[in-house]
Amino acid sequence: MRVISFLITLLFFFHGIEAKSISTILKNIPKEDRESLDNLFSFLIKEDQFGYTLFGDKPISLSSHFVITPWENIVEHVNDEDGIFWKHWSILERYQKLLLMKDYLLIKEKSRNKNITSIILINKNEFIKIVNKNQKLFEAILGHKISPKEILNRIESGKETFIDSIDDHQALWGILLIW
Repeated sequence: MRVISFLITLLFFFHGIEAKSISTILKNIPKEDRESLDNLFSFLIKEDQFGYTLFGDKPISLSSHFVITPWENIVEHVNDEDGIFWKHWSILERYQKLLLMKDYLLIKEKSRNKNITSIILINKNEFIKIVNKNQKLFEAILGHKISPKEILNRIESGKETFIDSIDDHQALWGILLIW
């Protein structure tokens, strides 16, 4: 349970909630659900490098999974990793209201490939910093003036998806994922 405890502590630390409150929240989540959340966060941090975004080394992290796993993947890997991921994610969605994040956005979006959905973690401060640093390139690719804060506001309010905000452009993905 160390990963979920650590992640929740980190997120609440940035949001200003005391450790006692975190402990209370964890006690109110059934053990099976805590284990599922631990598996989810462990995967996101270890396999998809979400830890780099949490610690401010990257503006975003990305985890993409099939909604319906192609049969070839099941036969080849003898399991349904994406199905397991979405099972864990559905448990997170039950408790997401408890996980208020001030400095991050954790969003779920369908990609333009209809069978893939992505989880995107955005470190708001790093996102603004990197987009500001590369503003001319963003504007040239997107074809209009931009404001990094406005982009985040539109994503957070649901007025625009993250993918649409960067026009799913590979260079912009690269800048945000690799920076």
